[in-house]
Amino acid sequence: MVNSYNLGGLSRMNVDPTLGGLVDGVDFPHSGILKSLSVGVQGNYAIINGAIDGGSNNFDIVQSASGSNTVFTVALGKVMRDGKVMPVASLAFTQGTPSTFDVPASGNAYYLLVATDASPNILAMRDNGNKDTVDIVPQLTVGDIPIAVIKLEAGGTVAQRQIQFLTTAKDENSLSIGYNATGYTETATIQGASGVTTITAASATDVKVKLAGTAAGDTFEVLDSASQTQFKVQGDGAVSNEGVMIVGTDLTVTGGDIFYGNAGNASLKVTDTAAGTAGKDLTISAGTALTAGSNNTDGGDLILNAGAGDGTGTSVMTFSTKVSGTDAAEERMRISNLGYIGIGTDVPADALAVNGTVNMAGINRKFVEVTSGTTPPTAAHNLSITSDHTLWATTVAFNPSGPSGGPMPIVVPAASTANVGHEYQLIIKANAGGADNLTIAMTGSDVLLNEVGATVSTPMTTVAGKIYKLLCVSGTQWMLQTLN
Repeated sequence: MVNSYNLGGLSRMNVDPTLGGLVDGVDFPHSGILKSLSVGVQGNYAIINGAIDGGSNNFDIVQSASGSNTVFTVALGKVMRDGKVMPVASLAFTQGTPSTFDVPASGNAYYLLVATDASPNILAMRDNGNKDTVDIVPQLTVGDIPIAVIKLEAGGTVAQRQIQFLTTAKDENSLSIGYNATGYTETATIQGASGVTTITAASATDVKVKLAGTAAGDTFEVLDSASQTQFKVQGDGAVSNEGVMIVGTDLTVTGGDIFYGNAGNASLKVTDTAAGTAGKDLTISAGTALTAGSNNTDGGDLILNAGAGDGTGTSVMTFSTKVSGTDAAEERMRISNLGYIGIGTDVPADALAVNGTVNMAGINRKFVEVTSGTTPPTAAHNLSITSDHTLWATTVAFNPSGPSGGPMPIVVPAASTANVGHEYQLIIKANAGGADNLTIAMTGSDVLLNEVGATVSTPMTTVAGKIYKLLCVSGTQWMLQTLN
């Protein structure tokens, strides 16, 4: 058994091609070499596939005897075919099979070992149609890539046939892209390394992918191993992503809106942190107007919309928080489809529904102090339905005496169904009485009731030192309670 290893390149014709390359006076530029060069300049040639002298790669040939015939066991290898690497499986050839592949009656017969353009590529042996055509290298079939010339010599030794490899030592490939700027000017390279392919632009050079048109069907796509689209850019500007899109820094959208697809519910959230690490904040802010002098410029509004629907369909807005002792966040507040706010309840039946204690500490309602008997006199104080809550009222004898400033009425606003439940607190500090009396007067035909529902005659004279509570109880009635 003889090993005829391929070192890559045009080897010497010898039982052991590893002795070196072509040698003047020994190897001649026969047509087999020229055929391999012709095919090679078209981008079709054998490349290095593994360890050299390994015996199991690179189309290495092991010669062995089968009776009086030679068996050529060709190892697997790879070829570059039109810019694409193709694997070629191992295959054995036996002298005499077919009969056109055999030792001639005299002289030297030559045969071509080739990789054919099959799918997948396979090894084949080309001959001249008979074994007795000597000193002629066979022609190639279209698509053949020459691997080696095999010489069968009349009277030669079995398993010691001479072989000449027509291969290359190419074991990597990169691509340079350039243009003519009074000579070759490189704009980008594509290079491979272990586990990565890198496209590198030259300095001050952009990398652009230009689509065929501006229609949705003109696309740039990234596919997975199953040929499923994971990322796509359309000619109309639409971008779709089938998986998780990760942005390593800030994401700025200059076009305006961000839309989620409607295939399912969507979330805007911060990625969960590891156990024992506090979650990260999420801040949603409207636009801020930069300050420059006194321009009185508005900031942007923060608008939260629940989804619109049709007919009797509804939508709500909910707010959830986490409390101590509970791992999951739970709903704490809801704005119902009617606009009712529920705190501690998800079924608010009123404009504000609170399930729990309401602590009023720290709430400072409007406090107003009025005084009559001054110059000019205060004719009346009209309670404000929006501003007043607690009134501290005083009248004093007009000074100088006569003419009097006249009574000072505290005028209660008109009752209405919208004002039901509204209340005032009146503190009567002093009442001069008589011409300078401090009274409670009603608006229009509204009625003032006492604690038991009896009608109180108005205007009603107040008593110094008393505290009164006024409560709107209907669309036409107020109730007066004396608190002390």
